[in-house]
Amino acid sequence: MSLTHDQIQAFYDGIDYWPANRFPCRPKELHLPLILSKIYEESLKNNIKNTNKGLVLQLNKNQCKDLAPVLLHESLFHFYKGFYNYLAARSLYFGGMQPWINVSLYYAKLFFAKSISILAGKQSYGISENKEFFIKDISNQLAGRKSPKPYYSMRLDIDIEDDCGKINFNNEGIKSHKVVWKDYSELHVENLGLFSLLSTKTRDNGELDIGLLSDERNRENYTFDGYMQLDFNLPLCSFQQYFERDQIKYEANKIYDFRSCDVLLAFSSQLRLFRKFKIDNMPIEKEKFAYMIDYCLPESEAKHSLLMLCNEGFPTRNLFSDDGIEFYDELRQYL
Repeated sequence: MSLTHDQIQAFYDGIDYWPANRFPCRPKELHLPLILSKIYEESLKNNIKNTNKGLVLQLNKNQCKDLAPVLLHESLFHFYKGFYNYLAARSLYFGGMQPWINVSLYYAKLFFAKSISILAGKQSYGISENKEFFIKDISNQLAGRKSPKPYYSMRLDIDIEDDCGKINFNNEGIKSHKVVWKDYSELHVENLGLFSLLSTKTRDNGELDIGLLSDERNRENYTFDGYMQLDFNLPLCSFQQYFERDQIKYEANKIYDFRSCDVLLAFSSQLRLFRKFKIDNMPIEKEKFAYMIDYCLPESEAKHSLLMLCNEGFPTRNLFSDDGIEFYDELRQYL
């Protein structure tokens, strides 16, 4: 059975979000690896067990609940990063900078997916010895008789449905993007009332193709097919004509467009989920998002449209299009 909206809300309702209530914790001042490193000697060391796949720390219901403020803190950080990258992409429309629009929108999606995954208790961390939260004893135990590696990974896996969880430690590396999309795909986020960023396209074996989102970023960044504007061997006049991406500039003031509309829907649906949690001082004030919009975007129709949506609480739940070019929301607003 997949995690449901009611189950995730019950897990977070009423928690003491002390990172905001007691003192404001910055992102780097609170996260799971840091918390574990601080309490390792006094309360964790004797509870970590050796298995044939590494080390494991079992978590009971109360321990999982104690981690809820930390998970929420991490989730909110990725949520804000997602919105920041969305604004970065929207600002790039005005320069017609298609490659970085594609890359920025990809990272917006990645961070929203990561935000939801950690909220659901699924997250992987790579920890190197140059970090203050590196636990040398963990590295030594994983190495056994071999020389310790200057790196280990930890995997959080909380089962919110059954009120239990575990943290695994091993020497294996992490494919950070792949693991995020795998976690996200297994959550079936529609059950949480969220807009899904995943394509419904499947591979020949019937599995969901979670690599599609990464393909565009990889094409732009790592192949000879990306950055098509930079055809540098053309004569100057031809180079200028080929460099132009006026259609992108024309879309700068269209908030509902084919490239970025799914990012906006994912953001607005997750914002509604956060607001349903009965938590004091949740740092999702519309004034913060409005400030980011106003600061990051030039004076434009796009800025005023986003500020209007922000003032309304980003009510958009779905977008519709008859031709795949012009989009309208459920109130038939065209922005």
